[in-house]
Parts: sequence; structure tokens; C-alpha cells
Amino acid sequence: MNPPIIHQGTVIAPRKSEYALIIYPWVQLKRLFESLYRVLVRVMWSELIEGKKKENELVSLLFFLAFCGLSWLSFSFKAAIFPVTVLFFIIWFLDHGIARRAYFRGDYNRPVSLSQTPEGGVHWQCTLSGGRLLQGDFFWEQVREIAIVSRSVTGGAFQDPLDRVWQAKLVLLDHSDWLIEENRDLLTVLNAAKGLQPYTKTPIIFSGSQGGGDYAEAMLGTEINQVFAPGLMPNQLGLKPTNTEGVKCQQSAQKWHIVSRWHFNNHSWQLAKQIFQQSGFLLFVLLTSGFMVKFGGLLHTLFRGGRGDELVVINLSPTLAGLFNLGGGQMLLALGLAIAVMIYRGWQLSRVKHCQLDQHFLRVSVDNQTLGKLQTQQIEAVLVVPNPELQILIVAKNGFILLPKLQQEADTERYATYLGQGLRIFQTYHSNSDS
Repeated sequence: MNPPIIHQGTVIAPRKSEYALIIYPWVQLKRLFESLYRVLVRVMWSELIEGKKKENELVSLLFFLAFCGLSWLSFSFKAAIFPVTVLFFIIWFLDHGIARRAYFRGDYNRPVSLSQTPEGGVHWQCTLSGGRLLQGDFFWEQVREIAIVSRSVTGGAFQDPLDRVWQAKLVLLDHSDWLIEENRDLLTVLNAAKGLQPYTKTPIIFSGSQGGGDYAEAMLGTEINQVFAPGLMPNQLGLKPTNTEGVKCQQSAQKWHIVSRWHFNNHSWQLAKQIFQQSGFLLFVLLTSGFMVKFGGLLHTLFRGGRGDELVVINLSPTLAGLFNLGGGQMLLALGLAIAVMIYRGWQLSRVKHCQLDQHFLRVSVDNQTLGKLQTQQIEAVLVVPNPELQILIVAKNGFILLPKLQQEADTERYATYLGQGLRIFQTYHSNSDS
């Protein structure tokens, strides 16, 4: 007789591409460029912008030597640089497209189940690709909490991000965790966690979260948890409109309007950093592939001059067009496309986030585009969650809204504080008026 099933869910486990071994050199080349890019961004912001000293001089030196070696190779085979760069991006694009299609088609979904053992314990089982089984046993008394976390799903030979999904895990007293559900829809994951709460008698916690409500791991200041005097209207609470550099809150008895604000002096460098981190890699590869040929030629000239007595004249003032002119109009077109991608990403990051709240609904929009609407009395929590950077998550019984990232962490926390405070006011007022 088969043991009774307690829970059946789905987890996402991308498998390796069949052609991964064929394009292995391209994958390693991308990883090298990514490492160089991360070092460049860290040095540029830590030293040039923030004035901080490098923590590890040896690592920077090793990357510089690797860059010099690649530059010399690029100069030696400069005729092949442009077609190789184009081929690299074609392979990268196709690999990402194949992996993304497989992900949304459900090819990476794997079944996971919890069943009752004859001893009264729990048997966990997950079936991976090829029929491989992962199994384990524990008791409900060992469960410390049910954790909700966010993670990035990567796939393909290049292991590019495909999506962000939510996970529900049973966390035991020994800090081990057992994945029970994984889905891009938070409500599916949250309902799976709620279905197991009667067995565990433990809380559901969003890992790393701050805010108010039963789902928060830590409190977010004191304002969000104020206990308001019963029977008072929202305009009788003595709360004054309070503004910070990046957040504005307009309050009235009928409605609160919370909006993010753009300040060039405070947010320009932060925005530039985010653009380079998220969208600058393409531009970096194109510019670096051109610069490496010229820099490799400079190194070649220096080496040649060091071996003999001949006089070597080095021109250190090449024009910008000559510095990056590897493919003529083709390279300029590629650079234009890369810059257009960065401009578009910058526009996305700097859009204004609006939350309009009354005793009936919470309406969320980005610029003039509606992001979602939730019933005020159905909202269970306002959380600041790592996703992986801090974002505001609004959880209701019948839905959820994840606000796009704000410019600074302080703005995110302040925005969430106002939102949680307003919700507490209108929910308290509504319950008092009903009674």
C-alpha cells in the first residue's frame, strides 16, 4: 500500500544543453569578459566615484595581466575579431532563446511530493531528469518555519537568467531546508505553504524580509507598526505629510498618494551604476574588443622596441574613430544598438512609482501604466524583500504586487513605511466603522 500523499508540487531544475560541450570555449570567453566587467565596475565606483581604496591589489593585477594577454592575441588575429564577436553574440542569443523557450514550455518542471511514513514522519521525494530520485525523511516536530524566498532561474550553456521565481521551503531545526513548491506565481507558492501549516504549526516567513504583518522576518522601523486610536478618522491622527529626497507622501482623510521622486543630484550616479550593471555588458564587450586590438598593437610595439636598438615612435593620441574602428559602419551600428539598450534600461529604472490608497482599494502604477489593484481589506502584508535587490512586495489574500526597484534602499524602506502606515490607518478605520 502506497503511503498517503500530503503534498504534490513542482520545482524547476534546468538541465544542461546537449550542445554545451561544443560551445564550451565561447562560454568560458563570456565568463572571462564578465569577470573583467565586474572588476571594472567595482573599481570605477569604489575608487573613482566613492573614493574607496582597492581591497585586493593582487586580483586587479592578475586581471590586468590577463587583459594584456588577450589584447596581444587580439592584435595578432585582428582580422578575425569582428566576425568572431558577431558569431559570439549569435551563439549567445540562440542559446538564450532555446533555454527560455524550454523553460516557458515547462521542460524544466520536476515533481516533488511529501508523503506520510508508517512511523508518523514525512518522506520527501523529488524526481530529476533521467529518473534520478532525491529522497529524505524527517518529522513535523523538526520543522522550524516555512520559508518563502525568491531566486533566479538560469539555463542554457551560458547559464543566463531566464526568470525569477518564488520558492516555499520547510526549514528544519538543523537549518536544512526541503523545497516543496516553486513557481513564478507567488500565490501558488503561498497557498502550498498555507496548506502545510496545519501539519507544522509554524509561521510562514519571507526570508530576509522587513515590514509589518505575520510574514515579515524583521520589523521595518516603528511607524509601520503604530497602534492607532480606535474611532478616529484618518485626518484626526495628527500625521503630517512627510517627504524625503526620493519619496513623497500626500495624505488626506479619503486617500493617500505615495510617489517616488527623481532627484538628479542624489540619484544620477546611482542610476548610472544600475544601468552599467544591468545593461552595460553588451557595450563593454563591443568597446573592449575594439580597444584590445589597439592596446595589443601598443604592447607589440613596446615588445619589438625592447628587443632591439631601433628607435620606436609610439603615437598615444589616436582618434576615437580610429580606436574603435574595427568594422566601419557595422561596428558603429552595433555600438548604437548597445547604447540604445542602455538608454531604454535607464528609462525603465527611472520611471515614477505611484501608490494610491483609500479604504476600498490600493492602486499601483508606474508612470501612467497600471501595475495592479488590490482590495485594501484583503492586504495581509507590506514587505521589503531581497529580489535580489530590495523591492516592495504587497501580499493580499487574492493577489500580490511587486513594485519595480526604487533608486536607493532608503527610498524603498521609506516608501514601504508610508504604505504600511496608510494601510494600517484605513484598515483600522474600516474595522471600527463596521463595529
